[in-house]
Amino acid sequence: MIIRFYLLICVIGLIKQVYPIQSPELPGNEITESEAAIERSEKLTKADKPNKAINTEKYWRAPSIDEQLARDKTLIGMGYGAIFIPSFTEPRLEPEVLVFTSKDHQVASGSPGERILLEAGRYSVRVGSGTITNKMKYFVTIEEGHTTLLKPEWGGLIVETINDDEEHIREEYEVYRIGKSSTPYGKGYGLEEERLDDIKTWLLPAGLYRITRAGEDFSSITNYVTVQLNPGELTIVQLVFKSDFTDIEGVQTLVAGGIKDLRTSVKAGRNWKYGLRFGGNVNLFSEIVSLEPGTSREEKREISALLDFRLRAQYDNTKFLGVNVLKTKNRFSKLKNKPFEPDLDDVQFRSTWTRRLNHYIGPYIRGIMETHFFYKKYEATDTTYIQNINKENIATIYNGDKIEVRPPFFPLEFNESVGFNFQLFSFYSFELSMLSGLAAKQYIHKDVWQELSVKQDGKTYAAFRPLSKDPEIGLAYTINVITRLGSMLTLDYRADLFNQNFKLFDGKKYTIDEFLVELRLNLTRYFEISYQYELDDRGNELQYRFWHIHNLLFRISLNI
Repeated sequence: MIIRFYLLICVIGLIKQVYPIQSPELPGNEITESEAAIERSEKLTKADKPNKAINTEKYWRAPSIDEQLARDKTLIGMGYGAIFIPSFTEPRLEPEVLVFTSKDHQVASGSPGERILLEAGRYSVRVGSGTITNKMKYFVTIEEGHTTLLKPEWGGLIVETINDDEEHIREEYEVYRIGKSSTPYGKGYGLEEERLDDIKTWLLPAGLYRITRAGEDFSSITNYVTVQLNPGELTIVQLVFKSDFTDIEGVQTLVAGGIKDLRTSVKAGRNWKYGLRFGGNVNLFSEIVSLEPGTSREEKREISALLDFRLRAQYDNTKFLGVNVLKTKNRFSKLKNKPFEPDLDDVQFRSTWTRRLNHYIGPYIRGIMETHFFYKKYEATDTTYIQNINKENIATIYNGDKIEVRPPFFPLEFNESVGFNFQLFSFYSFELSMLSGLAAKQYIHKDVWQELSVKQDGKTYAAFRPLSKDPEIGLAYTINVITRLGSMLTLDYRADLFNQNFKLFDGKKYTIDEFLVELRLNLTRYFEISYQYELDDRGNELQYRFWHIHNLLFRISLNI
């Protein structure tokens, strides 16, 4: 009996496997293989996915849309949303985006590649090059707390101009759209090799365009090339001009043109970027001094040469910013009848890493190592005392005597600090940031003497004592300011301060590690002239603590 019951259970289980019982009806509409159901399914699937046919990174110089959105740190407040128009190249090179209400009142503007904050509502957006009537018009709905992405249905155009010797030149051209009626978009111009990164980008509706020599009539059958712009793609066109001395106006003639492979251009948006700045100057100084009436004149001559070298490696992604700088500054001076000797010798490696919490603040950690290449000697101009740590005289040198106060590569100074980085302002024309936190200093050295001033018999003498190896702790502050006064002129300001033992209001317990104001004139992409005002803090135990340094530098710069 038991065996029969067991066989019955097995038969019922087998039937269920072959002919499953239909489950109760589930809520919702079943997707079948009908054409209507398949079309509806595709629409639902595509609703939350970016259009990969448009967002094709290989056709852009800029990063992908996702990377651009991640890089922009604009905060969206309550009651606000944002609109985002991707950039093909760089925001500063592309035309401004205008936002209007339904009644055509302009309420905002911004650049591609950056969020534009708006109150929730319905707006019209005008994107593109040319006059406002030529700009493309789109209607968007802004939702609170959300970013509305306007995908590029337009094309990007960069035009380079060269001569028949393959040299990049500044030459004008005009852009027309070909259609039922020609639409002029205005004039543009190419730039020299040194300024290729500054060529403006045209944003134009997809279609066929004619690029002509400036001043040429649209109906002319010479001096033009045509190009097809596709949606979501960046196109680079190269125009070839040749001097035509038979032309009455004596202008360049457009003789050829075509599309340039985008891969020949440097792609933007990489995490690591590198820079090199190398420069210097030479000073000649001559002075004639009359000692007393009737005596011969004394001539003083000095030649000095300054070398300035900076190597920079920067890592920048969504969460982290790392700035690593190796810089050296050396000046060699020669007095009449004396050899060249170093009188300015600084070597510094600085590495600062910041973790971005938002656009304005983030914790940082920094390490600095400072040293010197050459030995330093001190020549006495009057009686000079050498002291030990207890300020007891152990030796005296007299006028003309020399002592070595610093051997090569010593002291090695290590600075570490940890705290918060504040990005107070961040615009293209003005940037202000500040670092503040706990800091420590250590010294590694041998036979290094520290200079100070002592008074004796109403006179001030130079004195030296062994440099202490005791570590120091305190507070560190760093202020960085960048002001762009135009496309060629930049004003930089940097200050590093250290408060020893956390004594904020004790003038003897703080040091200025760096104070530099620099005005840079960028003549070309690779060459600049720089004026520097520098404050050198030589210690509060000297009679003249702060030394002012003025430098005029001619620099060669390279950024990759």
